[in-house]
Amino acid sequence: MIHTFKYSLALSLIVLGLAGGITAQEQDPLPEDAPEPVDRREAIDIGSEPSSRMVQPNPYTDNPSLNATTTRTRQGSWPLGSDGLLGNPFGLRGALEKDGIFVNGGVITMLGWNTEGGLATDFYGGNLLSIGLTFQTDKLLGLDGGTLFTNYQQWTSFGGPFGNGQSFDATGASNTSLSQLPARLPLNQLSQLWYDQQLGSTGLSIRFGKQDANLLFSAIPGSAAFVNGAAGYATTLNPYFPSYPEQAVGLIASWELDDTIVGRFGWFDGSNGAFDSETGGFIYSSGSRGPGNFFDNDGHWFFITECTYQWMLGGQLSGSISATGWLQTGKTGTSGNAPDGVQDVPGWLLYGGQTIWAPSEEIAKQGGGVVVFGQLGWSDPDKNPVNWSANAGISATGVVPGRPADSLGLMGGYSSFSENPDIYLSPSTSDTNGSPGGGEGFLEAYYLYQATPWLQVQPGIEWYSTPSGGDPASLSNALVFYLRIASEF
Repeated sequence: MIHTFKYSLALSLIVLGLAGGITAQEQDPLPEDAPEPVDRREAIDIGSEPSSRMVQPNPYTDNPSLNATTTRTRQGSWPLGSDGLLGNPFGLRGALEKDGIFVNGGVITMLGWNTEGGLATDFYGGNLLSIGLTFQTDKLLGLDGGTLFTNYQQWTSFGGPFGNGQSFDATGASNTSLSQLPARLPLNQLSQLWYDQQLGSTGLSIRFGKQDANLLFSAIPGSAAFVNGAAGYATTLNPYFPSYPEQAVGLIASWELDDTIVGRFGWFDGSNGAFDSETGGFIYSSGSRGPGNFFDNDGHWFFITECTYQWMLGGQLSGSISATGWLQTGKTGTSGNAPDGVQDVPGWLLYGGQTIWAPSEEIAKQGGGVVVFGQLGWSDPDKNPVNWSANAGISATGVVPGRPADSLGLMGGYSSFSENPDIYLSPSTSDTNGSPGGGEGFLEAYYLYQATPWLQVQPGIEWYSTPSGGDPASLSNALVFYLRIASEF
């Protein structure tokens, strides 16, 4: 009864708190009776990542509740006893964690101002609330290697829609200028609910349930803090990839052959990319659906396989390269005039990154230092609105003296669109679509300031050339100033 009351009270206090996703800065030494410190930045994805896999600088930039987390940094100088805003009230959070229950979450506020070009010169953005629960089965049930994770998300938007009413992004870019900005509203959903089981010491693990594929696939090293959509995954994967806000039920098998090679295969409900006979486009709905569609989706599947090779230079500078192939099956929508959609869309991508310098071995182990990264994606231009895309950049974490958790970066990229009008027509500011073909280029620069162990403030700037392409282009170059504020409870 006492444990039940403690857990209920702890959950109530945490859910009522302010939330956000950050990594903690180094603080003063811990009190003697404080829990042993564990750096959360080393817990990118429990149960499926080898210790040598490249860690992204500030890996929880997007939100700590998006992935299973079973470590938490304790900050002795922060009066509430942890790196979250609510701390460890009455020792309840610590009691939950000892029993294998981890609660985290965040609120991310995205503010964008498009100063020229695009669909509209206006302000836009919103707030994303995300709450996650992680359960370790070894502590709860005595079952080794099991993890249960669930994640709730709610988005409150302001500004838009713009142009012909189809976008809440004032730039009109195909690579969303604010990464948390959803393509549909309202967004109020149980975004993830999955179970992951390691199979002994074989290196094999199986994960099933509703999940975000971007946690394990197309996760570009060093790009976590950028807000441009291309930092998350290749533009060629839109709109098929089951990632925020269109997570989907799927089965993932991972195999760590050794410390250098990791292989994965994913089998997902692909109804998000299915043909909509009423509009002639896509059905954006998998994020709001449960497991029923995985077993009854009219042959709409999304298959993806990936092999990663990773290494260490000088014993501390991590690097990796990944090759990925994917296939969207069934009748799929287009962004053009095709009256009956297309059948089976294939694609591939290559991506990787390398830490080239770190101010100390400790910062390098935590994923900091200077990282260069890049990605190249391709898909069939007679089936996919985006023929190919590429991006590259550099990010640096822990390199500013006295600011071990601050980050800064520069990234650029380009997407080329299908010249087939049945497959792609660019958006416009009028009620009619624009032309096929063309391309979209972008640049982004940011500085992430770790204000407190629970608060990040990140100003940045983005520039787009001919957003969403078209030949001739329908939209002129856009210039966006943004502010991202993230807090963690």
